[in-house]
Amino acid sequence: MSKIRFNAKISFLIFFMLVSGNLMLLITNFADSKSVLTEDESNNDFNELQTSETSLLKVSDHLDCEVRDIEIVGNYCYIAAGEGGLIICSLSDHYFAYKVGEFDDGYSAMAIDVSGDFAYVANGQMGLEIINISDPSNPKEVAQFQKLFPIYDVQVQGSYAYVETAQEMGILDISNPSNPRKVSVYKENRVRNFYIKNDYAYVTSGIYFTILDISKPNNPKKLGEIPSDSAYMDLLTVSDNHAFIRELEDITVVDISDKTSPKELSKFKLSGTVENMHYFNSCLYLALGFDGLLVINVSNPESPESIYTYKTYETILNINILYPLPTEIPYSIQTPLAFLSKGIYGMEILKLYSNFTSQYREYDEGIYADSLDINGSYAYVVSEEGIVSVDISDPKNPQKIAMSYRTSEHEFINDIVVDGSYIYILSYYDSDDNRLKILNTSKLYNFTVEGSYRFYNYADNLVINGSYAFVETSRFQSSFLNIINISNPENPQLSAEYETYSISGVYVKDSYAYISKYGTGIGVVDLSNISNPKSVLNFTSFEYSNMDGKGSNIYAITENDFFTIDISNPLNPQIIGNYSEEKVFSSPEPADVYVCSTYAAIAQGNVWLVNISDLENPIKVGEFDDGGFTVDVCGTDSYFYTADGTDGMEIFQVDGKGVCNFTDTSEVAPVSSGSSGSSGIPGSGIPGMGGAIIMTFLIFIVIIIAIIGVVVVGILAIRKMVRKHKNKPKERQSDEEFSE
Repeated sequence: MSKIRFNAKISFLIFFMLVSGNLMLLITNFADSKSVLTEDESNNDFNELQTSETSLLKVSDHLDCEVRDIEIVGNYCYIAAGEGGLIICSLSDHYFAYKVGEFDDGYSAMAIDVSGDFAYVANGQMGLEIINISDPSNPKEVAQFQKLFPIYDVQVQGSYAYVETAQEMGILDISNPSNPRKVSVYKENRVRNFYIKNDYAYVTSGIYFTILDISKPNNPKKLGEIPSDSAYMDLLTVSDNHAFIRELEDITVVDISDKTSPKELSKFKLSGTVENMHYFNSCLYLALGFDGLLVINVSNPESPESIYTYKTYETILNINILYPLPTEIPYSIQTPLAFLSKGIYGMEILKLYSNFTSQYREYDEGIYADSLDINGSYAYVVSEEGIVSVDISDPKNPQKIAMSYRTSEHEFINDIVVDGSYIYILSYYDSDDNRLKILNTSKLYNFTVEGSYRFYNYADNLVINGSYAFVETSRFQSSFLNIINISNPENPQLSAEYETYSISGVYVKDSYAYISKYGTGIGVVDLSNISNPKSVLNFTSFEYSNMDGKGSNIYAITENDFFTIDISNPLNPQIIGNYSEEKVFSSPEPADVYVCSTYAAIAQGNVWLVNISDLENPIKVGEFDDGGFTVDVCGTDSYFYTADGTDGMEIFQVDGKGVCNFTDTSEVAPVSSGSSGSSGIPGSGIPGMGGAIIMTFLIFIVIIIAIIGVVVVGILAIRKMVRKHKNKPKERQSDEEFSE
């Protein structure tokens, strides 16, 4: 009996340990997977951001060769292609870099620099090769320097080339490229890497970071140095006043404003391996091999922060950034280009948009947000109970004012538009009772219905333009554009009903209405006689799911494309640009589009941001998805606001002119009217209590509850089994006695 009970307990204990161990491993893996960038224990001020992976736009990904290093001069890029030697590509076609020349003498090209008409190629054991590239289609060798070897890297400044060997930095006079001469060698502490800038060489040698005065190349002098904690200082890059040094898994930031006394400012850890790095425009670009490209904002070197990552399924070994662009490269706006060296995977070219960030703020307070609109300092959010007025004068700290309008029984609000001192809503009661209601907002705490107009069909897509409201109604397979005269808010009247097909969006400008229709493109309707609208043309056959307009342009979306359309001539609209991606907007619900001067925000489950500063080249530059379902969007040039169902209203702050890196650094507690304390803005409140940690904590609680449940069930099962064994021997013994 006791043996059975003991074995059952042992079995359950083993089962419990296996379940608990696996669940805890799951928690650990979940927490670890939340970030590439981790906080250094010695620097608690480092704030990690969860980042968007869509902040760089791939332009091309090609070249069937190995790419070790890239140098860009004018509209040519020069590639150190390993066993493939030197390859020269033209960038005159900005969507494709095509080969125009090559030089391959069987040596392995490991690194390259270009100066004037010459390329300087580090060839490892074969030293330094100097190649005349004045004719890119026919490069020719002019000299080979082998008195220092192996040479792994080369940097050219003025009449001197600085070369990295296995343990020293050599300085060569290249004033005569056909006859390079060694002028000096620096080999103290075994050189691992260096960076040349003006009259200074910044050198890492494992145990030291050293600054050299190279104003006299034949006699470099040490100015200052700092020791390494790890003895593994190697890769580095330099800005005006700071050096960024790889030190095992750390990046060390050093103040070099005083060349004689460099000082360590901060240090942060990376979970990936840094293959190379590049400094550009207050950002540090880290090539992390198979972990992609990580960009860190170092405008405040004492507290660097991650901005975004670019993921690729191939390894990134090096990065070079070209800016400003030469006139030969045909971009209509000055957009920096990033060239990624991917080893045997070739080269990738990216459009890079920097200094444009968006912070995310969630306003919930139990509101289910179906739609919303803003006017001045207020947002009006449609919930299941009515319209909630929210003070957004400080968008980082929205405050609920009142439930300004309560719906009656069986009333649901389909759409809302704010125009002047009136709010216009479409209220649904049942299939044959839909109403346009005009609300007087003079009393913020109690909107009153000033007038209404009843539709006997389902009503949606409300647009206000001047003295008219445009409303789509539908019955059976037909759609109608209803034009309602609202010049007298107390007595709105139907001016016209225009029959069309399945309306998905409406934009009105001057005397024309532009109607996007599922499956039949965009129709242009003449409204010069408002009581008798007439179709003048149907433009394109794309199946648009929605659109918005601003000025003389329409911005329309299909399942796979975002289009910019010029309507300056209403009778001859022209598509002028588009961005395409497979299944961009594939939600079953129609998307909503909001357009300001530099970007279009698109809500369809998740939120997209498209840069429209260059109408010919609109670009998706940001995406945000927190698991909710965004259905409506509106905004200003600096902020946009989304209705996200159970997550309430979400607010995004936009800065810059090119890209949006959505960040969600902390879970935001609901804000009530008159509350104080944490603003809920990313980076505020308790350090480190980000969304990832809170989610991990919640999962941990659920797992603990599950474990307790398993324990209880196990105990009950053991008790039942023991009871069963107790009873069976007694019954068997009784039978034996009876037989005797």
